[in-house]
Amino acid sequence: MPPALDSTILNFSFLPYQARRALRASVIASCVAAVVAPAVVFAGPNDGTTPGMNGPASNASGDQSTFQYLFDRKSVFVEQKDVMPPPLPNYDALLPFEVSKNTSLTFAIDPKSVSIGTDDVIRYTVVITSPSGVRNVRYEGMRCGDGQMWKMYAAIDEDGTAWDTDTSTDWEKVVYNSLNAYHTALAHDYFCNFQTLAGDAKQIVENIRYKRALDDQRPRN
Repeated sequence: MPPALDSTILNFSFLPYQARRALRASVIASCVAAVVAPAVVFAGPNDGTTPGMNGPASNASGDQSTFQYLFDRKSVFVEQKDVMPPPLPNYDALLPFEVSKNTSLTFAIDPKSVSIGTDDVIRYTVVITSPSGVRNVRYEGMRCGDGQMWKMYAAIDEDGTAWDTDTSTDWEKVVYNSLNAYHTALAHDYFCNFQTLAGDAKQIVENIRYKRALDDQRPRN
């Protein structure tokens, strides 16, 4: 009886949805072929030869190389096109989150701005406020794969009345151990369960609202 497929090895949640479907289908096809092939080989005539030994050379090494390639290859990130900033935030409805006890700045997320795109990027408006009340408002995106990356799509203009998309940046690594590294706090505490998103947009917003950091939810040995 063929062995059951172990569902743990078919967990490709770190990949985008379409890539997960294609890779899962390839792995299942390879596993089925590996189970069926021996039955086909040994169903040959009983002529004193050993199928697979006296006959043509086996293609097992090629199959193994293909199988290994499926696991070793890196997914190619394709960013969603035409990303548009959301409406400007309502400052009375922001959700604060902690970055460091040693900083005088405060940080908050606009809950209505949080969304997850078809590219598995979580996008959000973050509001950084100084002790004097000056606000730095940015519309950003973060992806949990590739070691956690972030980028800015827009920032509020000097008048505070519209988004300025000329301030957009390229993707950058999330930097840890920095005083005002709010990307670290968002990635580690709310957005990313290691290399995958920590839930849908609604669940992530609720975790921020009720300060349910991921470290408090992860199982401990």
